Amino acid sequence: MRERCDEIDPGEVRKAYKKIFAYIQRGKVLEEYAYLDNHYLLPGDGTGFFSSNQVHCKNCCVKHHNKCCIKFILRLPDKISHFKKNTYLLVKNPKQLWELYFINHNKQKININMDSMDGLQEILLDKARKDLSSSEKIRIKEIVPTAVMWQAYL
Repeated sequence: MRERCDEIDPGEVRKAYKKIFAYIQRGKVLEEYAYLDNHYLLPGDGTGFFSSNQVHCKNCCVKHHNKCCIKFILRLPDKISHFKKNTYLLVKNPKQLWELYFINHNKQKININMDSMDGLQEILLDKARKDLSSSEKIRIKEIVPTAVMWQAYL
């Protein structure tokens, strides 16, 4: 990180930095970090700033990306073993409304209530899977994981 930052002239980013700093300072975000002689103490462990596939040792932390995906299917299969864990199944049965299921890390199928997912019902209303546009599918992929995370938190 240091090598990369050394290549940049601080004057090039100073104006943007000062604007952002003034904005968070006016919002009183920094007050709880005031430390000594009007300086700020900011915590940072650096784990989000550097990672490498080449540089490592036996004590290094390992990043595990738990990316989820959403599958649009017409009916819920009896066996779910062929689905990856952390997969959402958005099911449109011919004579029913849409249903949402989650395949967790133990490969268990969990039914998820979609009522509290703002905007999801409006997107899916009276639509078949083939009628969903690519932008609507992208929006669904933004709504579902975030809403499920909040449901788990509450």
